[in-house]
Amino acid sequence: MPHAEELTLEQLAARMNASGDALLAALRAEGIAVEADDHSIADIAKRNGRTPREVFAAIEKHVPGAIAPAGPETGRGRGPGGGQGPGQGMGHGSGRGQGRGMGRGMDRLPEQE
Repeated sequence: MPHAEELTLEQLAARMNASGDALLAALRAEGIAVEADDHSIADIAKRNGRTPREVFAAIEKHVPGAIAPAGPETGRGRGPGGGQGPGQGMGHGSGRGQGRGMGRGMDRLPEQE
């Protein structure tokens, strides 16, 4: 799915809880010139000297809830985080190789009782 600002008003309306006519009316009420619902949000913003966020805000102002998705989304988030957290695993395994250290050797084995 393209970024929301790349959608046309018609495509946006199809994904939101509003009609294309309602989105057109909202933009016109805010003084945003738009000829038809086949222009992208980015194009509408550029032609009116505004940002895509301002176009979305105009829609939201006149059609409350229109920017909320109509159903569950299947996209993947790309925010910060990266799944970092404390590691709490348990190490298992056996060491191999010659031990090296500064310990004292045992002269004799302890006596068994």
